[in-house]
Amino acid sequence: MNQNTDSSDLLGGFKPVDLKYLLKPIYEQFLSVFLELFQRTPNNQKYLDLTQKCFEDNKVKEFC
Repeated sequence: MNQNTDSSDLLGGFKPVDLKYLLKPIYEQFLSVFLELFQRTPNNQKYLDLTQKCFEDNKVKEFC
């Protein structure tokens, strides 16, 4: 410890996390399962495109 020691050095600090980082594994698993169970029809592709857009735009409520 010295004069430049900050309280965050001892206690830790708050590091904000982007929600996209947390949702990425869920999104990838969803895509994997969806593509195994359903064919790529135009309606399904439209749904996948909408899901991808919500994920990329961080629209968590719509994505879920």
